[in-house]
Amino acid sequence: MTDEENKAENTFSKKIGKTNYKVTVHFSETSDETITDKINRLIQKECEDMSYKKDEEIS
Repeated sequence: MTDEENKAENTFSKKIGKTNYKVTVHFSETSDETITDKINRLIQKECEDMSYKKDEEIS
């Protein structure tokens, strides 16, 4: 598969409201982190950020 074919395969468009977004997805071939690990890490970080903001509002 050529680079252009690979890029086209990993690209999609999404319309939200009146705006069209063109998204290209790519993956690191050298990463040790699985997609599950990454999603769990992002959720954990988001929860920590929300907790911190909630604590600030209470103070």
